[in-house]
Amino acid sequence: MIKYVIYGKASCPYCMKIIKKLTEAKKTFYVELLDGNPERLKQMKVKYNHNTVPIVLVQKEEEILIGGCDDTIKHLEKEHEKTDL
Repeated sequence: MIKYVIYGKASCPYCMKIIKKLTEAKKTFYVELLDGNPERLKQMKVKYNHNTVPIVLVQKEEEILIGGCDDTIKHLEKEHEKTDL
């Protein structure tokens, strides 16, 4: 099963946009909002070498960094195109 993981902030409109997109696409996902935990957010930025939020991952057999908001929207569009074939 494919699952998405989002590390972000409730105060970030891009994070909220991705949550909405994943919900509309009926995807399984986990969200960790880190507004109140800057140390954990810093750890995730370092771990995934991604300096902005959202940090979006896809978990299949392994965990793969998709990137941020624009990258995730492109990923979802490509995935949708594959299912339309």
